[in-house]
Amino acid sequence: MMAMTVRRINPLGESELSRVEASLGVSIPEGYRNFLLATDGGKPVDYMVTPKLGVTKFLGARQIAEHRKRLRGRIPETVLPIADAAGGNRVCISIAPDEVGAIYLWDHELEPSGAEKAPERIAASFDDFVAQLRVLSREDLGPSRVISVEIDPEFLKMVREQEAQEDSLPTLRWPKETAEP
Repeated sequence: MMAMTVRRINPLGESELSRVEASLGVSIPEGYRNFLLATDGGKPVDYMVTPKLGVTKFLGARQIAEHRKRLRGRIPETVLPIADAAGGNRVCISIAPDEVGAIYLWDHELEPSGAEKAPERIAASFDDFVAQLRVLSREDLGPSRVISVEIDPEFLKMVREQEAQEDSLPTLRWPKETAEP
């Protein structure tokens, strides 16, 4: 199984995670729950992709609650957002009784067709989803057609400061590597 490296926020305590679950009114499925206990979300060190999406950030427990509240009525009540994907989309985890833990892609561009139609199942579990992730390669990008780019110097400074702050966070490999018996 491929492991990813994430810049973690802080490991989350069981009591804090239980408080967030109580505020949500549901339990976070086991695979992502274990990830939250180890990382409380975080940004992949490398840009991780599947054939359908790129993950920009995994949400921490409190962010799940905030995103769910903000997206209420736009995503089905049977899923929780767990990661930001490229293009403003979300990776979600199912809390539906018949498929707890399944992973879905919520594409905001499909939203006008109805919240129930927007999510697409992409993995049976969080661990299966992580196993699909790989580092984006140069070949994935194809030929470049950019002629020129101009970036506001103040904006560039702000981005570089934010990147430096993120780069100072500790990293963690997920899934955690275990010693062979």
